[in-house]
Parts: sequence; C-alpha cells; structure tokens
Amino acid sequence: MNRPAGGTVLSVSGSFQTQLDRALTPEPWCIDHISFDGSEFEIVGWALAPGGRHSEIGFTLNEELFETIEFPIARPDVAEVFWFKPGADCAAFHCRTRATSEAFRNGYATLKCVDRNTGQPVRQEYNWYYPDDRGYPALPDPARRVRVAGNESAEIFRLEGFTTFTKLDQALRRILGRGLGEFDHILDWGCGSGRVTRYFSGLQNVKLTGADIDVDNLNWCKRELGFGEFILIPLHPPTDLRLSSFDLLIGISVFSHLKEADQIEWLYELNRIARPGAVLLMSVLGEATASRSSWSHSLWEQWRSSGILCSSNSDLKGYIEDDEYYCNTYLTTDYIRRSWSRFFNIMEIVPAYIGNQQDLVIMRKPD
Repeated sequence: MNRPAGGTVLSVSGSFQTQLDRALTPEPWCIDHISFDGSEFEIVGWALAPGGRHSEIGFTLNEELFETIEFPIARPDVAEVFWFKPGADCAAFHCRTRATSEAFRNGYATLKCVDRNTGQPVRQEYNWYYPDDRGYPALPDPARRVRVAGNESAEIFRLEGFTTFTKLDQALRRILGRGLGEFDHILDWGCGSGRVTRYFSGLQNVKLTGADIDVDNLNWCKRELGFGEFILIPLHPPTDLRLSSFDLLIGISVFSHLKEADQIEWLYELNRIARPGAVLLMSVLGEATASRSSWSHSLWEQWRSSGILCSSNSDLKGYIEDDEYYCNTYLTTDYIRRSWSRFFNIMEIVPAYIGNQQDLVIMRKPD
C-alpha cells in the first residue's frame, strides 16, 4: 500500500511507483526559508536524497559546506507528496553558516545541494541564486506576492525570481551562446507583479515590455518598474502588441494555466508578434510537477495517453473577468512537440528547470 498526498490510501502497482520515481529523477530540493542578517546565512527546506541516502547529501553556500547542517529531519508533509521516494519522511534540512556581505561578491549567493563524495551538485540545474537586492526596484506587497508566488515571503520572492532570471540567462548562453542582455526587445508575457521582471532593470540597451491579464498587478508594475513598458492584454488574443515586435519572448507559469483551446490561440498570437528567428522560453507543468500531484494510476495513464490534463485553480478569482479561465494544465513532452511545432521550431525541453519543477520549452520562430 502507498499513501499519496491528502491521506488517501491507494493500492498502486510497482510499475506506477517506478514511473513516478523516474519522473522525479534527479531528485529536487526546495528552500522554504532563507535569511541573511549580516553575520549568519540560514536556509530551511527539504531535499530528496537519491535512493534515500541522506548521508551522501550536503548543502553549500558559494561552494563551501554550511557550518551547521541538520539533515535529515522529519517532514511528514513531504512524505505525503513524495510517497514513492525512499527517505522522503525525513527530507527536511536546516543549515546555518557564518557569513558577511562577501557572500554576495558576485551580486548574488549560490546555493547548492551536493553529493558529499564528489562535491558536485545533485543536478546543476537545481541550484538556487539569492541576490544582493540593493539597487533593484521595489518589491510588491505581501498580497500581490501571494497571488503570484503562493507565498508572502519577500526573501522567497527574491530567491525564486532571481533564480529564474539567472537560469533563463544560463539556458540561452548554453544553447545560443548569448545571454538575456544581448536581445533587443524582450516580452515578459505574464509578468504579474514583476517577480522575474524586476531583474531586467540591470540590463543595458534592452527594451522590456511586460504584459499581463491582471490589471491590478499591471498597474503596480507601471508605478514601480519604470524601466519597462507594461501592457494590459485580454484573456483572448489578439492584443495591441505590434506584428514582429520581439526577438525574445518569455512566459513563466502562463501556459501552465491555460486550457488547450486558449493555448492554441496564444501560440498563434505569439507567432504573430515574434520576429523571424525570435527565441521563446516558455515554462509548463510536465512530469516532474504531475508526479507530485497525488494522481491515481488511472489518471496518470489518462494524462500520458492524451498529453494534456486541466484542473481548477482559483488564484485569480476576482482579478479577471472569467473565473473559469485560469486553471492548472499539465502537458507531456510528446504533446508539446506534436502540437506546438505547428507554430515554432522546438529546440529543447529542459525537464524540471523552473522552480525545480516546471519544464522549460525553448523554441524559435523560423526565419
């Protein structure tokens, strides 16, 4: 017997457990709390040790192991979600180390979950990056942070936003040999209250346009993020954005909340406003996210067969005119390649890249 999240006991075949285990390998880690008071750096969260071998895992700040590492610690809620992973019941960690402002000597601190034997990250793409936030624009208020990120913590908002910004830059450099600052006109589609957008303020000679369906968040961005242009867009295209305007289009947690028909509408629109040769970076809910969604085996198989599955989400209720528009949408890589390739050339799909759970779809519009 295996117990998925929510406490419902299901009889699950070993093959299903194996499928889930493979979908979430390499094992992710998450930071729930982070702080720096000028003399001590602290992180709290959870990490799934490969094979449940907790003794092989360590945590580093700028390549140095934390001085105090409490791990493993009991974490029943993690075990409920990741019932198929050995050792998930004691996956929590609490790390502290003495540190000064030198921890931000590169403008940010790098945090890694590493193999103690090799010193190498369990997965390089799972690293977190925590910025020295001095010089960046204001943060939104707690209510707006919750609506965008599901967490009111200012520190986690910074951590997640800057990490996503950094990972997008790394992906572009790895695949195309140029970073975010080497594009002319960037669209941040679904900018929300600027969790990622605010970090574009440090780029020179880049025109940034933010777009969103949430008028309240859009107005906040207009007031506080003066370096960009911010456009309210409708739930359904077309938009007022000009034909062939952008050479880089970014959409973080947008397709992850659109039904199939709405996705097709927006793929047409993104194709219209993208320049020939433009690059698109779009995050989606894939296997890594689905594996933590407490689905039954039959629902998992249904999703794998159809390639798409939608469930309700009320996060934007009261902020947009259609309460049924916003949902959680899970896509398989086969579905993306089959459906989205009608609009763009799919260069790569990087699993569990954004937030260590959403896949990143990297595409290009044909010249």
